[in-house]
Amino acid sequence: MSELDLVTKEKRRDLDLAAKVSRLSDDAWIGSLEMAAITGFSLNTIRQRKIPLPPTDPRFTSMRWRLGDVREWMRGGRPAAGGESGGRKGGRPRKGPGAAIQAPEGV
Repeated sequence: MSELDLVTKEKRRDLDLAAKVSRLSDDAWIGSLEMAAITGFSLNTIRQRKIPLPPTDPRFTSMRWRLGDVREWMRGGRPAAGGESGGRKGGRPRKGPGAAIQAPEGV
């Protein structure tokens, strides 16, 4: 089996999954695989939250989204959650423009 056949097989699986999800009601819960299939982003992009995503439900131990919220987010109706997905990464804050390194006095 060639690499092209594998890509085609994965694309077909994603399209089939997206078709099944499209028939679900807005109150259905979807996971990372379904989210990747309907948005077109890769599964790693979804799992690593490399893009701003709608907020997940904290009651679940794995990432789960309400399908109605995802559809609204895809239409652009509601911005993604700022803190937990996307946005500024953690770490040491940058120094301001006036914070040049200065030699200690008396040296």
